[in-house]
Amino acid sequence: MPSLVNKITKRLRRKEKKSDDVPAPFPILNLSDDLILHVLSFVSSAPFESNDEEQSLFKAYMSYETKKIHQASTSSPFLSAAMSYQVYRAALETCASDLKLTLITFGTLTHVLPLVCKRFQILCQLSDLWKEAIDRLIVVYPSIWGKGIRSLCKEQRSNDMDICLRASELCGGSRRAFQRVVEVCQPFITVLPVLVLGDNRSDPPVLGQVWNLHLVKPQYQLMTAEIMESYPLHYQRESPIASQGRPRFLFSSGLSLPLVGGDPVFVVEITRCKLKRDGTIRLSIVAVLQTTMLSIQVRPNAFGLLDAKVQTKKTLSEGRMRLPVFTSVAASTQHTTPLFCSIEVTFGEGRYRRMIRELMADETVDRPKFIFSSMDTVTSGEMAILSEVRKCVIHADGTADVEFVGIAQGTLQEVVERPDSSGIIDATFILSQN
Repeated sequence: MPSLVNKITKRLRRKEKKSDDVPAPFPILNLSDDLILHVLSFVSSAPFESNDEEQSLFKAYMSYETKKIHQASTSSPFLSAAMSYQVYRAALETCASDLKLTLITFGTLTHVLPLVCKRFQILCQLSDLWKEAIDRLIVVYPSIWGKGIRSLCKEQRSNDMDICLRASELCGGSRRAFQRVVEVCQPFITVLPVLVLGDNRSDPPVLGQVWNLHLVKPQYQLMTAEIMESYPLHYQRESPIASQGRPRFLFSSGLSLPLVGGDPVFVVEITRCKLKRDGTIRLSIVAVLQTTMLSIQVRPNAFGLLDAKVQTKKTLSEGRMRLPVFTSVAASTQHTTPLFCSIEVTFGEGRYRRMIRELMADETVDRPKFIFSSMDTVTSGEMAILSEVRKCVIHADGTADVEFVGIAQGTLQEVVERPDSSGIIDATFILSQN
């Protein structure tokens, strides 16, 4: 009996030693989303992106299945006889083609990673991994890029012919510059639902400030469900919504009821949305534009929900902004028409080096803007170009290599040099009407 106990004890000790040799699983879910996305990028693949490893696995699987069928046919006279029939061979070929189609449409982003855990599922719905997959496909199949551009251009049917011709002349085939011309030449009219607060608040919304709302009325529950329908489900569970392409609606404080055409209204974007089980909705919104309603009507069978037609893009006559001024005669001679042309300059003068550092330090804007003038000295009433920084390299000695593009023409007003002895000139840029 003691010998049996000793044997059992030795076996348990051996098992403990073996279990100690096995490394503990790495807690990947304890990492941040950025690190998890970086790790998943090594194993992520989209449909129609089967790599050599997946192809070899598929071939090995097919040879394994074929070997099993042949082994079964030799051991079973009935199956061996069935193999000789053409119908059975056709069924095998169909099965093989289906497996090949499954391999082509297979991707870890759709068939593997979302099934691991809920957090992986949410990360796979973001654009990060899909953008990398699209980049890889464009490298392998360059024709995809051209087809994508042509499909996007077909969406611009609503623009007038003269605008399209002008865009073609100015942009030379650049879709981004074409889009700029359309934005500054033609106002964008759209119809959006209206949320009327109606609690007699004295303070109107502030552009860029986030507001939190709790919606209980059925018309606003219908409105939210409608505008969130085309977005992924995790955006309806209080996940932050990306800044590009957020759902929009109109917001009115309801100080003067009933609403009529010409009343002021705010265009707001949803930054977070939480659909509760009791049907109520918690929203975080940010006001992005103040405009006026062109017309308003009550939507039928929608609990009194209002729809309003508004102009969501500013026309040239409405644009007005305060920006620093960069003057250079040499840069203007690079192109006869600096509008929509890429210009590369070196900011070596002290005031311009300080100006570009201030512009690049502002992380709230995607592309810093400044005013470009071809005159040595600027005065009120002169023509100038509103410009966007596309590339910027600031060197150790303070100089900066800057690539910028002019996006709109206008006039200067209120030209003032800063009183801090920096030499930077600020001016109010007023977009031109033509």
